Amino acid sequence: MSIDANPYESPQTRSEAVIPAAGEDGSRCFRAGFVPLWLCFMLVAAILGPLTFIPLVVFTQSSATRRIVEVSVLLAGLLLGGTVVLFCCWQWNLFPVYVSDLGVRCPNTWGMYQFVVRREVTNVKPIKLLGLRYFRVYGNARRRPVWLPCFMAKPKLFWPYLLSLLERDSPLAKAIREAGLAE
Repeated sequence: MSIDANPYESPQTRSEAVIPAAGEDGSRCFRAGFVPLWLCFMLVAAILGPLTFIPLVVFTQSSATRRIVEVSVLLAGLLLGGTVVLFCCWQWNLFPVYVSDLGVRCPNTWGMYQFVVRREVTNVKPIKLLGLRYFRVYGNARRRPVWLPCFMAKPKLFWPYLLSLLERDSPLAKAIREAGLAE
């Protein structure tokens, strides 16, 4: 081990040039970026959390009752923040994107995994949800689109790898190039 290497750092974070190894089915697993997910969920919690308790603080008359309400708002905020962090970790860990020679496997609108064959992609719609960009990828045989996150943890590996598997005139390849995700 070299002197400047961090023993607590995973090999995947040490080297940006390593594409994940293929699994048993030949697919490679990529994850969405954790920081954008965390920031998005924290922003929602920071805005919505205190708003639910404003009427309690405003309409309490006595100072003792007001102090109890303020402490309960603080504790509820900490609980909500912890819940948001746990939800974000759950979202990041349970919903990786799988890419294989045949196509892309990622969650649909309801979080259920679906596979879209790369040659059957008919339409791709970019969408923003709470400030996070996604591609809604429609296939021939799919009623519901799959949601491909645009905020991948290793975008310099993921997007060129995905583009290398797609045909040049594929709707997904066109969407990736229009969004400026591939260099």
